Amino acid sequence: IDKNTKEIISQTDCQTRGFVYLKDSAHVIKHVIELCEQAVGKLKDHPDTDVQEIRNAMRDASMRYITKETGKKPVFIGVIIEV
Repeated sequence: IDKNTKEIISQTDCQTRGFVYLKDSAHVIKHVIELCEQAVGKLKDHPDTDVQEIRNAMRDASMRYITKETGKKPVFIGVIIEV
């Protein structure tokens, strides 16, 4: 994200390892990316928010969705890079 404007300046990416099959998980991954982008969007509206709070929001929303869709609880590592 841009350090000054708090806008996403690069494509959001989601990597998975072993908890879903790539062929079957396209809709899950797409929705997780949307959830993470929504969480980062809140940073733009509230620039004083700590980046760690945004990472936590990304993890919480994504884990709820992944658990609901797949019944699995994978490790979630949210990375936000400010440039």
